[in-house]
Amino acid sequence: LGLFDGKITAIHHAVSPYFKHLQKDKITLRKELGLPVDKILILSVSINAPRKNLKVVKEAIERLGSDYALIRIGPPVGNSITFSKVMPEVLNAIYNAGDVMLFPTLAEGFGMPAVEAMATGLPLVTSDIEVMREVCGDAAVFIEPTVEGAVKGVKEALAISENLRKKGLEKAKEYSFELFKERYLSFYSKILPEAIKPFISSN
Repeated sequence: LGLFDGKITAIHHAVSPYFKHLQKDKITLRKELGLPVDKILILSVSINAPRKNLKVVKEAIERLGSDYALIRIGPPVGNSITFSKVMPEVLNAIYNAGDVMLFPTLAEGFGMPAVEAMATGLPLVTSDIEVMREVCGDAAVFIEPTVEGAVKGVKEALAISENLRKKGLEKAKEYSFELFKERYLSFYSKILPEAIKPFISSN
């Protein structure tokens, strides 16, 4: 917007360390969670707000057909298998049990579910909007946030799932708490060098 003559430092949120890739195979995880073992599981994580574009999620799953099942974290969508108020360890297991994360958002401040998906190695399909491009880099399949775009994106993500898994895990390293802390200390050392000295020396 041309404000502040370029004097802006962007420090992205850190992803919780609870989100990580598990060594358990998907079948074992699904049995533990009571999820179907014979379906392609599409994960959707969000509140029920217009910008989350849940109508597209519902219609895309219907169009994909009976080989697919929708897993929801948040309010139910259509015939979704829905979880709410789960412990962090269980939430991480759900991410690890899925095949693709579908996140066709229309607007985000950051998009934490996308980062959580990358941190667990879950292939990600998300909207081709500026914020998601910034957050995800090349570690996602970017789509027009329409039913057609979502269906095509899910199929593409499944076809290149291993590539997306590796890129997601690598990209998620940028959102560690260690880097988050380092970036804040670096920033404050420039604008308040004397005030920050005790914190730098203790770390």
